[in-house]
Amino acid sequence: MHPLKKPFARFALAGVVAALALAAGVYVGLSKRGGSIDAETARALAALEFRDLHGSPVSVDAARGKVVVVNFWATWCDPCRTEVPDLVRAQSRLGPNGLQVVGIAIHDTPDRVQHFAQDFGVNYPLVIGGDEVPSLISRLGNPSGGIPYTIVFDRRGVVATSHLGMLDEARINALVTPLLDASTR
Repeated sequence: MHPLKKPFARFALAGVVAALALAAGVYVGLSKRGGSIDAETARALAALEFRDLHGSPVSVDAARGKVVVVNFWATWCDPCRTEVPDLVRAQSRLGPNGLQVVGIAIHDTPDRVQHFAQDFGVNYPLVIGGDEVPSLISRLGNPSGGIPYTIVFDRRGVVATSHLGMLDEARINALVTPLLDASTR
C-alpha cells in the first residue's frame, strides 16, 4: 500500500466517526427537548377546540387550573405506543392532584384511535388532529414534525416545557410533579 494512503484512510475514518458522534449528539439533544415556543402560538393551541371520540369539546383553555400534558402521537408510531401506558398511569395517579393529559392523534382515523384507546385502556381525552396540526406542531417548537411530541402547560395555561421523543414514567413525573406541587405551596 502506498505510504500516503494508509494515514489518509485513518484520517478519513476518524472524520467519519467524529461526524457520526456529532450527529448522534445533536439527535439526542433534540429528542430530549423541543424547541422554543412563542407565547402567541401557545395561546393559539390552548384556544383550539377539538372533539374527542365521543364528540365532546376538548381544549387546553377548558382545563385551566390544571397542569395539562398535550401529547401529539399516532397509533402507528412505536415510541408513541410505548409511552401511552406511562401517560395512562400518570393520569390515574396524578389526575386527582390536578393533572390532565390530552392526546392529539395525527395522520390517523377515528376508528383506529378508538380501537387503540380500548386496547390500551386510555383514560384521558383523545382527539383527532386536523390538517392544521402538522404546521401547528412546527410552530410549537418542533420543526421536524417528529412524534411523540409533548407540551406541558402549567395551571395558568402557560407553557412550562416541551419534549420531542418518548417519555417514560420517571420523565413524566419529573416534568409535572413540580408544577402540581407549586400550586399547593
